Amino acid sequence: MRRRGRRNGGLRHAWADHSFGPLLAVVVVSALAAAASAVALRGGDVPAPKPPSPASTTPLPAIDARSPLVGSNYTHVAFPACSWNDNGILANGNGRGLDPRVARQLEQMRRSGVETLRTIVWHMTATGPNRWGVIPSAGGRLIEPYRSRLVAYAGEVRRLGFRRLTVVMGPEWSNSPMEPNYDARRFDENWAFLMDVRDVVKSNGPADTRIDLLNEGAPSRYLPKLTIDNMTRYILQIWDRYGTTYGTSDATVSVIGARTARDRGERLQSLIDLLRSSRFGPPRWFDVHLNYAPAEAAYGLHDALAVLRVNGLDQPVVLGELPYDDPAVADALRPSVRAAGTKVEEVIQWFDRGVGSTCNASPPYRAQRYHAFKHP
Repeated sequence: MRRRGRRNGGLRHAWADHSFGPLLAVVVVSALAAAASAVALRGGDVPAPKPPSPASTTPLPAIDARSPLVGSNYTHVAFPACSWNDNGILANGNGRGLDPRVARQLEQMRRSGVETLRTIVWHMTATGPNRWGVIPSAGGRLIEPYRSRLVAYAGEVRRLGFRRLTVVMGPEWSNSPMEPNYDARRFDENWAFLMDVRDVVKSNGPADTRIDLLNEGAPSRYLPKLTIDNMTRYILQIWDRYGTTYGTSDATVSVIGARTARDRGERLQSLIDLLRSSRFGPPRWFDVHLNYAPAEAAYGLHDALAVLRVNGLDQPVVLGELPYDDPAVADALRPSVRAAGTKVEEVIQWFDRGVGSTCNASPPYRAQRYHAFKHP
């Protein structure tokens, strides 16, 4: 899910409580953040905070080795009164430390069947008055206190034995190629910031860490030509830089899935075409988002598998967004997930309650319904 109600060629739930502030405020704070970032530390210069003591001495349950893995998106410690403000895992905390609720929630989720986590790092040059969870990326640096919080978060995920952590890059405002005010000069900032975030996650997180280079970044054919052009250039450029620097075995670009046969956005096909034209080719897996009603989610999975088959691709699919612990969606998808075998390797729920939802569920999350996808 992107930060606002508008999606890439369609509509999502609107964020009623966010004001992104006047441009003047952003510009003023941008200058201050840029100055601060000039003295920010990088890489291993910041020692990892000591991990919190476990909330319980009871051994953690073993993770079910059967496919698919079952996970949850996790970005905020709460959504009080339906608000996103002042509760972001990275944007808010206790000084350089995490909000104490994070460690408790992670352990509770681990005990409640959540096996993997997906965390979006929303960022923009300067956050201005925005309090909904976005953090600054001026100068391409993950500055304090956000660096120490990410160090602590990744370390907790590893300590508690989650099988996988996917970290998602979510540029906003003029940093985002999806926005009409995108400034291509922000690309180098985004790239340096991505490298900084990746260094922290790889050094402190679990052995299996993945990077989504642009949240829901596959362009839709419904979009204005300028937006399609910006997204196309951005994806090709960042895929090439990432591949040159790290290889692409741990990276992808997530995709909004089709809802019905009338959906002609063809986002997955667009992404395949783009990355096939690159030096590094398509990713090792495709992350498809199906945060829809049951019939639409079932169609979206069928369509994604069909698109891969037509293109002669045997990469697995990760369902990176599904409605929160939804029994109807689980029932609708279970036959196709089971029939696909290991083609669906991971399912990750979003934290809203699906179609008609006006408020997000607050953590700790459970994922009981989607464990029904596990192969016998």
